[in-house]
Amino acid sequence: MGHVHILVVDDDRECRELLWLALSRQGYHVSTAEHGLDGLVKIDRAGRKPDLLILDVCMPELDGISLLRALKSQPETSGIPAIILSGESDTSTVSQGFLAGAKYFLTKPTPMIDLLAAVRRALRSDVPEIRESRAQSTVTRRIRSQVPRSTSSLR
Repeated sequence: MGHVHILVVDDDRECRELLWLALSRQGYHVSTAEHGLDGLVKIDRAGRKPDLLILDVCMPELDGISLLRALKSQPETSGIPAIILSGESDTSTVSQGFLAGAKYFLTKPTPMIDLLAAVRRALRSDVPEIRESRAQSTVTRRIRSQVPRSTSSLR
């Protein structure tokens, strides 16, 4: 797995260090960025684009969802899978994350075993999946309950 490059973008230094340590121990090459703009610069300057992004949402300079939108809009970075790992779990933020192109939206604190499983699945698959915490299942039910109402206007 040493050839797999993961970029962690989070403004919390302790979170970045913990993720770097846990992912490095799994054999991944890990780099970090302090905020979205820093992440964008590092991706732009990298000789090789990361294979996976782990993004926080609320950060200075450029938030994780805006960073993901920017990357998904560019052909050379649009295929990079992303996991959002955030303390935010409201319906709007979760929806924005998935609409921006996240494969997973995990709420902090997430057990490391769950994050590592999401990393393996995100690297293995191009099919978007949802890994829900208990709090998120309520959010997802609310979103799904609105889908029939919003699609009925298409008929």
